Amino acid sequence: MTTLTKPTSPATAKQIAFISTLMDKAYGENAPEAYALWAETESTSKEASAEIERLLAMINAKPKATNVIPNGVHMINGFVIRIRTSKTGNQYGERLLTQIEQEEHGCEWLYEGRRALKGASADTLLTLAQAKAYGAAYGVCAVCGARLKDIDSIEAGIGPVCAKKF
Repeated sequence: MTTLTKPTSPATAKQIAFISTLMDKAYGENAPEAYALWAETESTSKEASAEIERLLAMINAKPKATNVIPNGVHMINGFVIRIRTSKTGNQYGERLLTQIEQEEHGCEWLYEGRRALKGASADTLLTLAQAKAYGAAYGVCAVCGARLKDIDSIEAGIGPVCAKKF
């Protein structure tokens, strides 16, 4: 009894050229070695398609976000910025409003988005001295954004709970 097998077609010239291009993107300077290993086997059109899909997935894979900027309260260009990470992993900033701005806007922190991150780094994290100076100048706690009402807190420039965070 004879069994019929479907003839397999070899990889097309377009597939081979595309694989070469994708390997350049995926492997950089190691692309020639990767291509040589792949080219050793005579691939079918179906196998070449699978290789193209694998390489595309490899190129398009997004690396996990790593926060270079630490979350927390920062002093950036004279502004107090609270940097946070959203549920989707993107960082954003909120600017602390002065007492007058708080009355005007009706909130303590104003969303600034990603533009607030410009110039932020581990070196811009707020120090206790900066928090006290900001609080004394603007009447607002630089850590939590609350108005300073207690006489001791106003003189210190920071509330007792937030001062313990440093």
